[in-house]
Amino acid sequence: MVGHLATSSILNLQLLLLKAAVALRPTQGCLHDGHISLVHAAGSRCDVVIASIYVNPTQFSANEDFGVYPRSTERDLDLLAKAGCVAVFMPAALYHPGSSSLGSGDASMVVGAAQGEAASDAHSTWVNVEGLSQGLCAGSRPHFFRGVATVVTKLFNIVEPDMAFFGKKDYQQWRILEG
Repeated sequence: MVGHLATSSILNLQLLLLKAAVALRPTQGCLHDGHISLVHAAGSRCDVVIASIYVNPTQFSANEDFGVYPRSTERDLDLLAKAGCVAVFMPAALYHPGSSSLGSGDASMVVGAAQGEAASDAHSTWVNVEGLSQGLCAGSRPHFFRGVATVVTKLFNIVEPDMAFFGKKDYQQWRILEG
C-alpha cells in the first residue's frame, strides 16, 4: 500500500518507479455504492487505484449553494480504503492559489499540495467540449459542463492515470468526458 504522499510530484515519481497501471476515480465525495463499485472495477483492471475528492466550485452557479454541498470526508476515506484505493487526492483548490488540507480523516492515504505549496495563478484557461455540451442539461446549467471538463483535465494532468472510471448516471456528462 502506498503511504502518505506529500505532493502530486512525489505521487507521479513513485508511480513511475513502480511502473504501475494507474486508475483514477474522480468524485466530489459523499460517496455511495455506485462510486465504490467503480473503485472495485478500477482495481480489477489496474495495479493502483487513486480517487479524488474535490467539490468543484465551477459546477455551481450563483444561485446554487456550493457551501452546503454535502461533505463526508472521514466516511469517504474509510470507504475508499476498504475498497482498495491506495491514495486519495484532495486538493483544497484547483482554480486559485491555495494549499491542501488533509482534514481529520485517514491522512495516510491522502495526497495534495504540500502546506505552503502554491497552486496555479488566477484561473484563465477552460476546457469547452463543443456540441455535446449544448442542449439538454446545459440549458439550465450552462456553466456546468465547462467546469466538469476543466477540472477533469486538471486531475488527469496532475495524477496522469492510465485509465479513469466514471459513472453513467449523468449521461450527458459521461459522454462529454468520454469525448
